[in-house]
Amino acid sequence: MVESRSPGALEGMRVLDFTWVLAGPLLTRHLAYQGAEVIRVLAKARGDARVIPAMAQGVGVETGSDKLSIGLNLATSEGREFAQRLVEISDIIVENYSVGVMERLSLGWDVVNSLNPSAIMVRFPPMGSTGPLRDQITFGPNLTALTGLDALAGYPGGIPAGMGTSYADFVSAAHGMVGLLACLLRRQITGRGQLLEVAQLESLVGVMGPEVMDVFSNGHVTPPQGNNLGYAAPHGCYPCLGDDSWCAIAVSDEKDWQALRLAMGDPDWSGYPEFATLANRLEYHQDLDINISRWTRQFTPYQVMNRLQESGIAAGAVQSISDLIEKDEHLAFRGYVERTPIGAADTSVSLRRLEPRLSETPGYARRGPARFGEHNHYVFQELLGMGQGQVQAYMNRGVIEELEPDLSL
Repeated sequence: MVESRSPGALEGMRVLDFTWVLAGPLLTRHLAYQGAEVIRVLAKARGDARVIPAMAQGVGVETGSDKLSIGLNLATSEGREFAQRLVEISDIIVENYSVGVMERLSLGWDVVNSLNPSAIMVRFPPMGSTGPLRDQITFGPNLTALTGLDALAGYPGGIPAGMGTSYADFVSAAHGMVGLLACLLRRQITGRGQLLEVAQLESLVGVMGPEVMDVFSNGHVTPPQGNNLGYAAPHGCYPCLGDDSWCAIAVSDEKDWQALRLAMGDPDWSGYPEFATLANRLEYHQDLDINISRWTRQFTPYQVMNRLQESGIAAGAVQSISDLIEKDEHLAFRGYVERTPIGAADTSVSLRRLEPRLSETPGYARRGPARFGEHNHYVFQELLGMGQGQVQAYMNRGVIEELEPDLSL
């Protein structure tokens, strides 16, 4: 039996999860944290992010949190039949396989809608389910390249730097959540579900509104600018005391510039004519950065940040990921990082709280990621009404797949 939970905003809602890696699993993780019963359908042939060695301990743990896990071989007719039976008793079906995979598994929208007219199906085709590029092979970095984001990331005259993360997955998961909430509200009125498609390419284009409009309105293509902005100077990351230590500083008006001058002790160079106005500081930003760097090198990033913050200036120490998780007092105070047990093992992992915080039904991780197929008996016996002998028989035949030590996290 699945352990009891405290009520969440989505308590009583069941989600059937055919997702892997990031975009889909991030969405269903949010639903699980809000109290929905999320049943993750995995298979030995293709599991989740944990089957990719470099991602096993990171993404797999992150996206598998608080979900139930079953092993089901969808390459068999019986496996597909069981999946269809689960569709009949689910509120939401989520998938992010390549275009056409769910149709080949007899789990496409037409089948889902005929089996369960009230079900909502969410899909994340990277390029969309139509169009000349619908069948392109994608992974996070090539989507940011196609949208033009990579062309903006870098320094003038240099090569594209890229985003350093699978940004498309995070953005499309957020867009998927908004679309899903709209579908749920509509279902309250009509009683019927619908298909929600979130093309990851379009989600990324959507975050580039100003740059796109600049082309449409002015015929101007924004070049890579590094840390520079056309309306703020100084603006960038400045070296501090210590090895590879930096602090970001942003000054966008005269009031902040005067405050910065005072915080630095009003050095002589800050009164030079080339720094007298914002327009001048933008023109001579390289000289400005050199002078500010001489000052910041005397202090640690946190000393610079604290001194400038006390003067009302936007400044932040450049933290590593370990700094963020292990040292950030603000996140620790807000309980953003929590430790959650993994199954019955006497171990735990650090997991993030859900970012949106509801006052009456706060979302959070109630347990760690499930072991592969950990909830086979609950799902097939309690939800589908099969006997223990039947479940074991299908396990013996490889339809329902058993626990695998190498996919235990």
